[in-house]
Amino acid sequence: MKTSHVPRALVAFFVSGTLAVASAQTQADLDAQKLRADLAAEQQRESEARAAIAKAAASEATAAASAQAQLGSDQASAAKAKSDYYLSLVPDPSKYKVADPKVPKLAATASRLAYTDASNIAAVIAKDIASHVDAVDGRKTCKTAAATILPDDGVARGMMMQSSVTRKTLDLLGTQLGSAIADLKTQVADSKHAAKGTKAVPFAAALAVGQLAMSIATIAKPLYAFDTTPTQAASDAVLRSKVLEAVVATSCFKIVDPSSILYVPDPAKPRPEAAAAEGLAKMVTIARDEVRTALSAAQTLKGAKSASKDTAAADGIETRAKTVTALADDAQKALLALYAVDAQGGSPIDTAIRGGLLIDMLAKLPTYTLSVKTVASDMDSAAKDGLFTSLKVSVSSNTVVKWQLVDASGQVATAGALSQGEPLQAVGFFEPAKN
Repeated sequence: MKTSHVPRALVAFFVSGTLAVASAQTQADLDAQKLRADLAAEQQRESEARAAIAKAAASEATAAASAQAQLGSDQASAAKAKSDYYLSLVPDPSKYKVADPKVPKLAATASRLAYTDASNIAAVIAKDIASHVDAVDGRKTCKTAAATILPDDGVARGMMMQSSVTRKTLDLLGTQLGSAIADLKTQVADSKHAAKGTKAVPFAAALAVGQLAMSIATIAKPLYAFDTTPTQAASDAVLRSKVLEAVVATSCFKIVDPSSILYVPDPAKPRPEAAAAEGLAKMVTIARDEVRTALSAAQTLKGAKSASKDTAAADGIETRAKTVTALADDAQKALLALYAVDAQGGSPIDTAIRGGLLIDMLAKLPTYTLSVKTVASDMDSAAKDGLFTSLKVSVSSNTVVKWQLVDASGQVATAGALSQGEPLQAVGFFEPAKN
């Protein structure tokens, strides 16, 4: 194999050329890098210059805004000072503010309006009553009373019931006691002839009579409670009085107040209730006398020598005497209960007697029961006040009532309801009334 021989000179040329080219490229790269660095430095300097310019501009803007804000603050302070100056020339309204008005208590005005409303309604009710009572038949006036009117408060019914119960109970006690006295007398009379078997009155019958007698006090207490007049509102009381006043004015009606009936004893004409009580009291005295006589006879029989028959008769007399004594005791307790006086000064016997008087009174004319009631009655008030005006108060009122008239059979003759009021009107406190 042949080896080519290159001249050394040529090799050296190529090597030097290559080195030259490499050196030239390295220098170019260095120059390019330097150029790029210089360009970057220039851009940095330009950015910094721009930032400095922006910062200077921002500082100028901030200074301008601060100056503008200060100017606005100064202007606001000047405006406030000017406003304060003008306000200082005007009085402070809070120092002259009028307190919220308070509605004064108008008790007198309220009662006056309630009276007016009740009076107006009463006239209407009285006219309605007169037009629905058969005995009056719409007449405006009468020569004599044609009917009797009672208030619907339960007093009349209680008094009449007390009268009937008292008389019947006293009569029953008297009958039982009289029968026992007669049996006792018979027992004593028979013992003088022959000793008969003991014929005792069953104790259960005597006990029943005693319970009936004692029940008078129980019956009398709730019945007597009806004598207390119920408490009513002022408007209701005025309405009732004005209605009765208008009804009485026609002379067609007799108005009876059961609570006001007064019993004046007349020895010549005793009332049936009082006569029954007195009769029972006398019978109790007779019963006790007969018991003493009978017990004396029994003692006589027991002292006789004919032992067995007489002793049996004496035992029968004593048994009968105990029965009469028990009945007499019950009757006496019943009488004491009838005459017991309560804190108001009344007694069951007084109520019973007055109930009997009422029964006799109502038997003469047709009787009606009148119920008049105020459902509602109110007065509204409104007050107004101000700095340059005086206190002004206005009032209005309204009253609602209902009524019912019922005859003795329970049939409703007439009934109704009515509302009456006064419109809103000013109340003058310091102005004299005009006639």
